[in-house]
Amino acid sequence: MDSYVAKLETFLRQHGIDHELKEFPMSVHTVEMAADAAHARIDQFIKTVILIDKNDTLFASIVRGDDRVSLSRSGFNLKLDGLRMAKPDEVLARTGYPIGGVPPLGFEARFVVDVKVKEMPFCWAGGGNDKALVKISPADIIRTTAATVVRITV
Repeated sequence: MDSYVAKLETFLRQHGIDHELKEFPMSVHTVEMAADAAHARIDQFIKTVILIDKNDTLFASIVRGDDRVSLSRSGFNLKLDGLRMAKPDEVLARTGYPIGGVPPLGFEARFVVDVKVKEMPFCWAGGGNDKALVKISPADIIRTTAATVVRITV
Protein backbone atom coordinates (compact mmCIF):
# COMPACT_ATOMS: atom_id res chain seq x y z
CA MET A 1 0.00 0.00 0.00
CA ASP A 2 1.31 3.41 -1.03
CA SER A 3 2.17 5.76 1.87
CA TYR A 4 -0.52 8.29 0.87
CA VAL A 5 -3.17 5.56 0.73
CA ALA A 6 -1.94 4.12 4.04
CA LYS A 7 -2.19 7.56 5.67
CA LEU A 8 -5.82 7.89 4.52
CA GLU A 9 -6.65 4.35 5.66
CA THR A 10 -5.23 5.14 9.11
CA PHE A 11 -7.28 8.34 9.35
CA LEU A 12 -10.50 6.55 8.33
CA ARG A 13 -9.95 3.74 10.84
CA GLN A 14 -9.03 6.14 13.67
CA HIS A 15 -12.27 8.06 13.08
CA GLY A 16 -14.42 4.92 12.77
CA ILE A 17 -15.55 5.84 9.26
CA ASP A 18 -17.18 3.07 7.24
CA HIS A 19 -15.38 2.94 3.89
CA GLU A 20 -14.04 0.80 1.08
CA LEU A 21 -10.55 1.68 -0.15
CA LYS A 22 -9.43 0.25 -3.49
CA GLU A 23 -6.11 0.48 -5.28
CA PHE A 24 -5.79 -0.08 -9.02
CA PRO A 25 -2.82 -0.92 -11.26
CA MET A 26 -3.48 2.14 -13.43
CA SER A 27 -4.20 5.82 -12.85
CA VAL A 28 -7.81 6.78 -12.11
CA HIS A 29 -7.24 10.54 -11.99
CA THR A 30 -10.19 11.42 -14.23
CA VAL A 31 -13.81 10.72 -13.34
CA GLU A 32 -14.20 8.62 -16.48
CA MET A 33 -11.16 6.47 -15.66
CA ALA A 34 -12.31 6.09 -12.06
CA ALA A 35 -15.82 5.06 -13.10
CA ASP A 36 -14.40 2.39 -15.42
CA ALA A 37 -12.04 1.04 -12.76
CA ALA A 38 -14.64 0.96 -9.97
CA HIS A 39 -17.43 -0.31 -12.25
CA ALA A 40 -19.55 2.61 -11.11
CA ARG A 41 -21.47 5.48 -12.69
CA ILE A 42 -19.91 8.92 -13.12
CA ASP A 43 -22.64 10.46 -10.96
CA GLN A 44 -21.38 8.37 -8.00
CA PHE A 45 -18.06 10.24 -7.86
CA ILE A 46 -16.94 13.36 -6.09
CA LYS A 47 -13.75 15.36 -6.42
CA THR A 48 -11.87 17.51 -3.95
CA VAL A 49 -10.73 20.79 -5.47
CA ILE A 50 -8.25 22.76 -3.38
CA LEU A 51 -8.66 26.54 -3.27
CA ILE A 52 -6.72 29.26 -1.44
CA ASP A 53 -8.09 32.69 -0.52
CA LYS A 54 -6.28 36.02 -0.31
CA ASN A 55 -5.50 35.32 3.37
CA ASP A 56 -3.77 32.04 2.44
CA THR A 57 -6.60 29.95 3.96
CA LEU A 58 -6.91 26.49 2.42
CA PHE A 59 -10.34 25.33 1.27
CA ALA A 60 -11.26 21.79 0.27
CA SER A 61 -14.18 22.20 -2.11
CA ILE A 62 -16.04 18.95 -2.63
CA VAL A 63 -18.27 18.62 -5.67
CA ARG A 64 -19.78 15.86 -7.78
CA GLY A 65 -17.33 14.45 -10.28
CA ASP A 66 -19.36 15.75 -13.22
CA ASP A 67 -19.60 19.29 -11.78
CA ARG A 68 -17.15 22.20 -11.75
CA VAL A 69 -16.32 24.49 -8.83
CA SER A 70 -17.31 28.10 -9.46
CA LEU A 71 -14.78 30.48 -7.91
CA SER A 72 -17.25 33.37 -8.08
CA ARG A 73 -20.15 31.41 -6.55
CA SER A 74 -17.86 29.95 -3.88
CA GLY A 75 -16.52 33.39 -3.02
CA PHE A 76 -19.99 34.92 -2.89
CA ASN A 77 -21.64 32.14 -0.86
CA LEU A 78 -18.72 31.86 1.56
CA LYS A 79 -18.17 35.65 1.72
CA LEU A 80 -14.54 35.36 0.59
CA ASP A 81 -12.34 37.44 -1.66
CA GLY A 82 -9.49 36.39 -3.89
CA LEU A 83 -10.20 32.65 -4.20
CA ARG A 84 -7.90 30.83 -6.59
CA MET A 85 -7.09 27.26 -7.51
CA ALA A 86 -4.10 25.87 -5.63
CA LYS A 87 -1.07 24.89 -7.70
CA PRO A 88 -0.05 21.19 -7.71
CA ASP A 89 2.95 21.82 -5.43
CA GLU A 90 0.72 23.75 -3.00
CA VAL A 91 -1.82 20.93 -2.96
CA LEU A 92 0.81 18.37 -1.97
CA ALA A 93 2.51 20.67 0.54
CA ARG A 94 -0.72 21.80 2.23
CA THR A 95 -2.87 18.62 2.12
CA GLY A 96 -0.19 15.94 2.18
CA TYR A 97 -1.73 14.35 -0.94
CA PRO A 98 -0.87 14.70 -4.63
CA ILE A 99 -3.40 16.07 -7.13
CA GLY A 100 -5.44 13.32 -8.70
CA GLY A 101 -5.78 11.53 -5.39
CA VAL A 102 -6.77 14.16 -2.80
CA PRO A 103 -9.37 12.61 -0.50
CA PRO A 104 -12.39 14.56 0.81
CA LEU A 105 -11.06 14.46 4.39
CA GLY A 106 -7.96 13.66 6.43
CA PHE A 107 -6.06 16.96 6.34
CA GLU A 108 -6.34 20.48 7.75
CA ALA A 109 -8.52 22.85 5.71
CA ARG A 110 -11.90 24.53 5.68
CA PHE A 111 -14.14 21.97 4.04
CA VAL A 112 -17.00 23.03 1.79
CA VAL A 113 -19.42 20.46 0.37
CA ASP A 114 -21.68 21.31 -2.54
CA VAL A 115 -25.39 20.79 -1.84
CA LYS A 116 -25.64 18.10 -4.55
CA VAL A 117 -23.00 15.98 -2.79
CA LYS A 118 -24.99 16.01 0.45
CA GLU A 119 -27.89 14.32 -1.37
CA MET A 120 -25.79 11.34 -2.48
CA PRO A 121 -26.24 8.09 -0.48
CA PHE A 122 -22.55 7.23 -1.02
CA CYS A 123 -19.73 8.38 -3.24
CA TRP A 124 -16.37 7.39 -4.64
CA ALA A 125 -13.53 9.87 -4.05
CA GLY A 126 -9.77 10.25 -4.31
CA GLY A 127 -8.11 7.57 -2.23
CA GLY A 128 -4.76 9.21 -1.51
CA ASN A 129 -3.03 8.91 -4.88
CA ASP A 130 -4.00 8.72 -8.56
CA LYS A 131 -4.39 4.92 -8.40
CA ALA A 132 -6.73 4.69 -5.39
CA LEU A 133 -10.38 5.39 -4.66
CA VAL A 134 -12.38 5.41 -1.47
CA LYS A 135 -16.11 4.69 -1.20
CA ILE A 136 -17.59 6.71 1.63
CA SER A 137 -20.77 8.39 2.82
CA PRO A 138 -21.07 12.15 2.20
CA ALA A 139 -22.69 12.36 5.66
CA ASP A 140 -19.45 11.00 7.19
CA ILE A 141 -17.40 13.55 5.23
CA ILE A 142 -19.60 16.41 6.43
CA ARG A 143 -19.63 15.21 10.04
CA THR A 144 -15.90 14.47 10.25
CA THR A 145 -14.74 17.70 8.63
CA ALA A 146 -17.46 19.98 10.04
CA ALA A 147 -18.00 21.05 6.44
CA THR A 148 -20.10 23.98 5.33
CA VAL A 149 -22.77 22.81 2.89
CA VAL A 150 -23.53 25.41 0.22
CA ARG A 151 -23.83 25.62 -3.55
CA ILE A 152 -20.35 26.09 -5.02
CA THR A 153 -20.78 24.73 -8.55
CA VAL A 154 -21.25 26.44 -11.90
